[in-house]
Amino acid sequence: MEIPENTFRQMLSQLSKEDGSLYLWQDKDNNRRYFFKDIDKEELAESVANSSESTDEKATSEKDIYPILEEWLKGLEKYDFVKTVADSRSRGGSAKSNSSLKWKYPDIIAVEFKPNLLAQDKHFLTTIEVKTTYKNWQQDIFEAVSHSMFAHYSYFAFVVGETERIDSDIKKYANFFSVGILKITIPDTEKQKLENKKDIPYQKLYNEGKIRIDEYVQAPYHEPDFDEHYDYLGRNGVKTIQDLRDWGKK
Repeated sequence: MEIPENTFRQMLSQLSKEDGSLYLWQDKDNNRRYFFKDIDKEELAESVANSSESTDEKATSEKDIYPILEEWLKGLEKYDFVKTVADSRSRGGSAKSNSSLKWKYPDIIAVEFKPNLLAQDKHFLTTIEVKTTYKNWQQDIFEAVSHSMFAHYSYFAFVVGETERIDSDIKKYANFFSVGILKITIPDTEKQKLENKKDIPYQKLYNEGKIRIDEYVQAPYHEPDFDEHYDYLGRNGVKTIQDLRDWGKK
């Protein structure tokens, strides 16, 4: 089914009329223009986080995807280390009781070091949020948006079937909020099993070349908030560049 070109505008029109909407509109020169209220990305992400929850069953399925995504990232030969950090969400209990803090823990990180002759080496942090489906992408993508507060590059990764149609608006969201998209394509037969909540042998399928991972939208570089960046590293015991290198070896 063809998606009308004005789908995004129609959605904004509807959202702007809802009580407590994050969107406003104004007529200017006979053109209706939409914009966000004066609200920062973290507040927006927390707003969406409070309205959506993941089930333990879904989280378990996501864990099965981490190894193949790690393998794919390492194969790019771009990062000095790639690490699954999803278990950090449950550290100390505070992340469970505070939804905004929970959203400050990505599933996977990748770190790249670059020599700096005048000071210590520079580092660049990439985060990835993984979902087993893209059907709730209008909410789920904001987890990646929240990570952009402390990361240089943020990605939203999701699983789709070979013939599954992707909503073109997802690219508009990604570009607007400066996050990247990774598409994990699996055979339609396996996607049907996933929707029926059956186990998928991701590693076996990946080894057989039946799973394809593509950078659907490239994440743009941006300078993260200084305090948020070092707060995230500090929560993981990283205070120096050497700590960061050692963390990658654990």
